[in-house]
Amino acid sequence: MSGVAATSAGLRDRLRDGWPVLLIGLALAALPFARSVELFIFIMALLGARAFVKQGRTLAWSGGGRLFSVLFLLLWLPMLLSIPDAIQSDKTLLGALSYPRFYFAGLFVLQVMAEEKARRRLLKLSAFLLLFWLADALVQLFFQRDLFGYQYLPGRLNALFGEESKRFGYVLAVLSPLLFEYVRRQWPRWAQVAVALIVLVVVLLAGSRAAWIMLFVIFCGYFLIYLRDQRRKALRWLGAGLVSGLAVILAAYLFYPPFTARMDTSLLVLKGDATSIDTAISLRLPIWEVAMKMYEDHPVNGVGVHGFRHAYPQYALPDDPFVLPGGTTGALHSHHLWLEVAAETGTLGLLGFAAAMGLLMMRWRQAPRAAQRLALPWMLVLVALLFPFNTHVPTYSLLMSVLLWLTAALYCAACGDDSVRAKAGVQAAKQAEFN
Repeated sequence: MSGVAATSAGLRDRLRDGWPVLLIGLALAALPFARSVELFIFIMALLGARAFVKQGRTLAWSGGGRLFSVLFLLLWLPMLLSIPDAIQSDKTLLGALSYPRFYFAGLFVLQVMAEEKARRRLLKLSAFLLLFWLADALVQLFFQRDLFGYQYLPGRLNALFGEESKRFGYVLAVLSPLLFEYVRRQWPRWAQVAVALIVLVVVLLAGSRAAWIMLFVIFCGYFLIYLRDQRRKALRWLGAGLVSGLAVILAAYLFYPPFTARMDTSLLVLKGDATSIDTAISLRLPIWEVAMKMYEDHPVNGVGVHGFRHAYPQYALPDDPFVLPGGTTGALHSHHLWLEVAAETGTLGLLGFAAAMGLLMMRWRQAPRAAQRLALPWMLVLVALLFPFNTHVPTYSLLMSVLLWLTAALYCAACGDDSVRAKAGVQAAKQAEFN
């Protein structure tokens, strides 16, 4: 009986320790299913708010909590300050006042991920989730339908994200460091290469050029980390990676017509004239011009969060393709993070985003190597997500907010791990004493 009791107690302990990690993993797993992720964000926000009431300053203003709180204020305060001049004041007010749910959900993540053991569990859970997404996409590619019955649309692998969604490649690319890092730690080198190539193939065939850019940024990030730590191996793997990657891209270009057409369209940008560039970037030039006009007209606090589409017709030219005759709205968003921040929250928003990115970089540089290694996958997700020279999903949308604040909380938890920093300090002291 004592053995049964011990087993039961051990199971209870694992469930008690594991359910918070599972809750965060479920939030990531819900990303393909529209707004269902809000349920898990709401639960985490309630738990985070309860922890904030109980712990207050200890949770929100110590360790990684301080960085996370400052980051949130830098992005949230410009949203509030955009309310007075908002084009659609009700939408801006609702968006700004509901945004703190991501902060409290992030506090829950910070509390749960304070220990490296929990971060390892979440990394493993996330990696296997992404592996399932990859398998589902390959099934869809080869059998024309995925495991959930979603039909393959030529040029747009969408897997379980659904036939009307174009977000699969974007989400897979930005979360890929979680898979790469788990595989790097646990699997042999040949398996690491195989996984990287499969991710590359699926992201290319998903048809999102924003995803292509993000995956390229992530690969560059890994190369730079390897170059710093293992220069010879990094250069060797760079050569192998370039050859393999170019072979995959060439094969897709030669044998996959939808990718060929999309690549040919993208390469029009090399002609240099305005018409070719606009075609290459899917007619984004009119949208970007309108975003600049909004910023010039509202330079301090913008037209208000979620006001872009409603303000669009006021600034668009008569022949703008995104304004229907008699329509009251235009393009849904600017397709560029910095332009959307400028248009909707003005200079205040730009300064907040710039300061937030500066703080993230500063914390990375100040963190000991051990903390950097632990924070690496979350840092690479943030770098890809906030990379300024890319098209983006709406900056203040649910998808962007979930990805940004869950990842930011995980990054802050890893960089603010006091046990890791203490060990690094002891090792540095011993090294100094030895020298």
